[in-house]
Amino acid sequence: MPFMDHVMPVGSNIVVFTLKTGHDVQHMLGALRERGVLAMQFGPGMVRMVTHLDVDDVGITRVIASLEELSSLKA
Repeated sequence: MPFMDHVMPVGSNIVVFTLKTGHDVQHMLGALRERGVLAMQFGPGMVRMVTHLDVDDVGITRVIASLEELSSLKA
């Protein structure tokens, strides 16, 4: 994703990534929320996303589609 700088290694159901300079965490969280995807700030410029056993393939597909849609938007 063009707005991501780094994705931390994944060892569980938690994904943490940092945003590139010029991308605002709160803006990213709000844009995801508008698409029905909840995430949280995990530090300066960092976003944390967590899956759960009740998140099915449709939910994961929605997250991927939302991130792809946000990739096409400007910072």
